[in-house]
Amino acid sequence: MLAAFVAMGLAVGTWGARVPDVRADLDLSEGSLGAALLGLSIGAVAGSWLGGALVRRLGARRVVTGGWLLMAATLVPPGLAGSWATLAASLTAVGLAIGVIDVAVNGAGVQLEEVSDEPLLSGLHAGWSGGVLVGAGAGALAVAAGVGTGPHLVLVAGTVAVTALVAGPHVPAGRIAVIAEALHDGAADGSGPRRRAATRRLSALAAIGGAIFLVEGALLDWSGILVRDDLGGGAVLGALAVTGFSAGGLVGRMAGDGLAARWGPDRLIRVGVVVATVAFGAALASPWAAPVPVLLGVVGVGIAPSVPLAFAAAGRAHGERGIAVVTTAGYGSYLAGPGIIGGLAHAVTLQAALVVPLLLVAATGALAWSTRPPSRDRGGTAPPPVSGKEGPWRCG
Repeated sequence: MLAAFVAMGLAVGTWGARVPDVRADLDLSEGSLGAALLGLSIGAVAGSWLGGALVRRLGARRVVTGGWLLMAATLVPPGLAGSWATLAASLTAVGLAIGVIDVAVNGAGVQLEEVSDEPLLSGLHAGWSGGVLVGAGAGALAVAAGVGTGPHLVLVAGTVAVTALVAGPHVPAGRIAVIAEALHDGAADGSGPRRRAATRRLSALAAIGGAIFLVEGALLDWSGILVRDDLGGGAVLGALAVTGFSAGGLVGRMAGDGLAARWGPDRLIRVGVVVATVAFGAALASPWAAPVPVLLGVVGVGIAPSVPLAFAAAGRAHGERGIAVVTTAGYGSYLAGPGIIGGLAHAVTLQAALVVPLLLVAATGALAWSTRPPSRDRGGTAPPPVSGKEGPWRCG
């Protein structure tokens, strides 16, 4: 399952590094590029809901492997697009594939975390960040070497397809709905106050996912353009902006499980938000391109644990329904973010438009309470643990 997260990150990082070249090849304005990127949002939201339904029907292994191969197949067309319409349509297909595989692997990760009774999801998301870092770093090298966007994407797509065929059979074969029902047997209380409290918690978790994913999507797709074009940093430094942000995400997620166990998830999110807000503000205020990749790396460190902690909390409290809600909110915002930023940048400037994700980062700290384990809340009751010997997620 870790390999699936890495493959998703590799595809996203590669695409992020080549966005400036695709824009230049098609001579798109910021507004036109943002509108094309909305196709990713539409596809990903549809894919998230479709992925959940497919897992319940077919099991995680088939859905993850199929979505993995679909992601490889759809990665190449955006780099070969000859018009805005072709680009928008091909990006919609990419979003659909990513949405399908994402909901499946995140659901599996949350349930495996419950079975093992130890934090795992942040480490799995570190695999995603590592894949983004490799993809963005290789993209920077490809740009420096003058490799065309099309051949580069063909090579990456082939790599993703091979890993799907090799690692796909090792993905757990269970169905998320079965485990979700086990988590809630005897744990649900139908009283009005508890139902409202649960809805409020899930809404806050979805808001965390939506806010942080929007920030990540905006920075992956627009930070390269900010550094290369607006700040005059050149093509290589522009690609390194994506690399810096991705490297910070990797560090933050690698440390996330241990820090969450030591501090508690809510405190970890609050501390990370303060660090990320300061670094993000400094990046937008900088008149020079050189320090921006480093500052974006600090942003990545600060916000990295938030989404895995939101997924884990939603899975503990709401099972499959919670995972689906947070995944859909997260991916919808993640892929809508670049389009929103593009429209705002067309109306004002890119630096001004990126104030929106900065404010979202700052606001996330107020929602950190929702990741606190229910047993720590007054009157809360945590769902009963699921034995690794009883659930269909057993990998042995």
